[in-house]
Amino acid sequence: MAALTLFDTPLLHRLRNCERVLIVGAGGGFDLLSGLPLAFALHERHKTIFLANLTFTAVTRIGAQPVAAGVFDIDAETSGPMSYFPEKHLAV
Repeated sequence: MAALTLFDTPLLHRLRNCERVLIVGAGGGFDLLSGLPLAFALHERHKTIFLANLTFTAVTRIGAQPVAAGVFDIDAETSGPMSYFPEKHLAV
């Protein structure tokens, strides 16, 4: 019997023909982190993955660059408190 993979689920089977996938968290970052196995599985299948998140981090206290109204780019160079900034942990 063949080993099951993440793509054996109905949801991921539906994504098999998608080229780009947006994975979004809506609870402060840690829910987005739990979506990483999905992102890695899709990436292995040559999908372009975008990660986004609704954050509880006070964006006025971090060095994130605004992209649009209410949208900020977070990367490994973004300054901010490591105490609660899961997006920063992911970028590092």
